[in-house]
Amino acid sequence: MRFDIRREGPATVVSVTGEIDIDTVTDLTDALAEALSETDRLVVDLTEVGFIDSIGLRGLVDIHIQATGAGRRLRLVVGQGATRRPIEISGLDQVLSIHETLDDALA
Repeated sequence: MRFDIRREGPATVVSVTGEIDIDTVTDLTDALAEALSETDRLVVDLTEVGFIDSIGLRGLVDIHIQATGAGRRLRLVVGQGATRRPIEISGLDQVLSIHETLDDALA
């Protein structure tokens, strides 16, 4: 798994590539927590993620809880990629702010 962190206007965007699973989730959630501490708007682009397991979903929920508790916004970009189905099946699309495109998430 790789991730790229950059500023896009008032938001911080973290683009993730690869797999989010038990072996990679800690690195990702640590990076997201650090980025969240430095911005009011965090957008996580998951469109290039090929696989996410339940541990990865839990990591996203943990970051969502941190963002909400700090009064910050977290938005996820899932497009039609591999992360969409697990998020929908788990019902997390009813909890997390899910967007089709990066432009939608940044709006």
